[in-house]
Amino acid sequence: MSNTTIEPRSIYRMLREMGDLAEHSSLTGSLSSGASQLAERYNRILELVTRQELVPTGMFSPVSTNQADYGSIGVESRMLAAYLSGSKERMREEDEYDYSEVMQLAPFLKSSDLGEMIREIITQGNRPPKKLLASVAPFLSQSDLGEFMRVVAKPFKPPVAPETPAAPTQPPAPSTNLTTVPEAKDDFSLTVASQEIAEMYQKETIQSLAQELQNPELGNDERAQIAAKILELSKG
Repeated sequence: MSNTTIEPRSIYRMLREMGDLAEHSSLTGSLSSGASQLAERYNRILELVTRQELVPTGMFSPVSTNQADYGSIGVESRMLAAYLSGSKERMREEDEYDYSEVMQLAPFLKSSDLGEMIREIITQGNRPPKKLLASVAPFLSQSDLGEFMRVVAKPFKPPVAPETPAAPTQPPAPSTNLTTVPEAKDDFSLTVASQEIAEMYQKETIQSLAQELQNPELGNDERAQIAAKILELSKG
């Protein structure tokens, strides 16, 4: 096979047409004699896109030409077309800029304005086709035409969006695993505690004196002394 190179867009359209034709013939039974010819055409297209590295080797298999079947031809054609439509090259060509306006305005624009117009198209991530440059070449300066031809000759690289800067790293939170230091008691707390202890001791003394008063062997003088002590403690 010759080293002919065909644009993926043309191959995609041809495969879609083959798929439609195979589906129609399979449903209606018409064109039964053309199945082997259609299978041979599909195999040639598969060989071409594999050689052009548009599909990985071995992903798609050729169909039989001896026992050609419209059903298998239609399935394989649609699958190969779907793969090509999902490639980056296919998506780029589907979404390419409409250059008809540039070609129509070229004869009426200054050479510098036309160059800026095409340059703006390139900065937007579009690569002008060679047929556009050939059409507007008489209206461009030699320097602009040379610049645009160098752009067309380079592999297409869509513009890359700038990376979002990473969020600043937050400083580590202070550790909460700290040893708890017991709070020191102030003078007021110590004073209250001393008063509570004194009151407990005072109650115990009054109770012991009251128990002594119950002793029947005490005399009147002794009873009077104990009662005076109880009175004095109760006032304190």
